[in-house]
Amino acid sequence: MPRWHLAQPFRLLAHNGEINAIRGNRNWAKARKSKFSTALIPEITTFKNLVNEKGSDSSALDNMIEILVKGGINTFRALRMVLPPAWQNIHMMDPEIKSFHEYNSMHMEAWDGPAGIVMSDGRWAICLLDRNGLRPARYQIDNEGYVTIASEIGVFPQDESNFITKGRIGAGGIFAIDTETGELIDQSIIDNNLKEGKPYRAWLRSKAKYLESSLYNYAGSGIKLISSIDLNKASKYFMLYTEERQSVIKPLAMDSSEGTGSMGDDTALAVVSSMPRQIYDFFRQQFAQVTNPPIDSLRESAVMSLETCFGPELNIFEETPEHANRIVTSSPVLSHKKLNTLLKSKRFKSQEFKLVFSKSEALEGALIKLGDKVKSAVKKGNVLIHLIEEMPEIICLASMLCLQPVIFISS
Repeated sequence: MPRWHLAQPFRLLAHNGEINAIRGNRNWAKARKSKFSTALIPEITTFKNLVNEKGSDSSALDNMIEILVKGGINTFRALRMVLPPAWQNIHMMDPEIKSFHEYNSMHMEAWDGPAGIVMSDGRWAICLLDRNGLRPARYQIDNEGYVTIASEIGVFPQDESNFITKGRIGAGGIFAIDTETGELIDQSIIDNNLKEGKPYRAWLRSKAKYLESSLYNYAGSGIKLISSIDLNKASKYFMLYTEERQSVIKPLAMDSSEGTGSMGDDTALAVVSSMPRQIYDFFRQQFAQVTNPPIDSLRESAVMSLETCFGPELNIFEETPEHANRIVTSSPVLSHKKLNTLLKSKRFKSQEFKLVFSKSEALEGALIKLGDKVKSAVKKGNVLIHLIEEMPEIICLASMLCLQPVIFISS
């Protein structure tokens, strides 16, 4: 049934689509709350949440954009921070514009759609699409100065001869009208204005560090042969069954390719399974299941990226060279070489913690003790927390079980 609190438009925008990354976006907004500070909203540090937890994904997106704009961030920069175009793998993009997006990505993750947005901040009337471009947005401009934007052509029917121009907004595109002057601003003008705001490219060159390495031909610390006895022990410890070893792990290890298998998964959900299951199995991907087009390999290679940043996040309402002081990797999955390089970096202090506890100690108590140790380490200036669960013959805490208290303390 329709509900009033879900009715659109919201305070700034109306949204066609769904934010598939909404759980992560809400969690990151909560984690970063303590870093947000602006003279325009002095009470922001007292807010319980920056975005709503129970409303729709569209209303949460509206909350995020509103807090950025009201806090003093340029409307177009706020939109490009939250709904950036694809930029990591677009080699033809202006390097200055790419640097602008990279700088912003270090402190704000994308709110991934499908998303078609129309909004106004009181002066600008704006339409934009997210980087996937899975929602249509077509526009018409007639000789009387009327601009019509809708999902389909023909919403505002007129004789064809009355139209000056018509077209569509592409993936990551943006289109704006200045309601005070009547000026129409296209994407190139908006992006060129944004890239000139600060010397983003120079800041990245001087501050950001990129870790590049290959998994091949590396024999450094952490690499060792595994005996069949140890492999069987590890398989039991991680509940790696014969089917997974043969159908999933073997093709990956021998051919660097995914295994081929039939569709369908009749495995019982972990919560109702009669077999012992790892804690990881109790966590399932949450996303809006709709009839979106499948993501083909070309779209995936152009739009998607696993690039990950390490280092402290700073106040998003400020722009300084120090905001670019991050260590960047191409993926959150680190090779031994990247991990060792990261931990030995002189930029950020690190400390490791072994995820072990004695048989006489309760699990809850072990987690509390770990949280206290990490909290103390963070207060001493440690930025990187290394959790180690590779301890044979000793009972280990599952790393996923430890992440929530550790992330809560570290943020």
